[in-house]
Amino acid sequence: MRHIESQVTSLSYAAPVLLVGAGPVAREEFDYVHELTQATIAVDGGYNALHAWGVTPDVVLGDMDSIRAEVGEATKVLRVHEQDSTDLEKALRLVGAPLYLGIGFLDGRVDHTLAAMHVLIAASHRRIILVGSEDVIFAAPDEWQISLPPRTRISFYPMRRIRGLKSSGLRWPLDGLVLESGTRIGVSNETIAGKVTAQFSERGVVTILPRDCLRDVIDSLA
Repeated sequence: MRHIESQVTSLSYAAPVLLVGAGPVAREEFDYVHELTQATIAVDGGYNALHAWGVTPDVVLGDMDSIRAEVGEATKVLRVHEQDSTDLEKALRLVGAPLYLGIGFLDGRVDHTLAAMHVLIAASHRRIILVGSEDVIFAAPDEWQISLPPRTRISFYPMRRIRGLKSSGLRWPLDGLVLESGTRIGVSNETIAGKVTAQFSERGVVTILPRDCLRDVIDSLA
């Protein structure tokens, strides 16, 4: 494996970055998200798909245990030797950016998807949107609003005990509801107005929308 081992321990970008994980991902997903970012970062085994498509990432990072393709000699590598954190956690620790769009973190193993949802909440102070073949998911701010067409599917999945304080534009309002895994969750809701608002007692809810709402989600997190 020939590459340039970077002498820096972290990188910082002033524009949105694309993180490519090792999970199932199609070239169409990459093209859909890539045009919205200015740097492409292969997160460990995410390099395999990029290599197969003939795409050279700006950086490859991780412990390199999932990379099957040869990394080119001019490719910058940030190697992380510890295995106590997930690939997504490593990427967020090493890369600073105003917005992270991630592909290859959903649609595969359920435990990997759950781990990614955990990271969204653990790093909810950062703007992170994960994109799959059907959905976009992100950590909802405690006060959030978005413009969406009526009858848009929307789900709120609590990762900890959360109270819905007030909401608008939803077929089933969240006002006063206590959401918690194992008791009550807020999946398969639907918008009934062009503007949706939701206020929670704290951050801790993963919001799920159809993939074609990506640009609307980005605007809502600005």
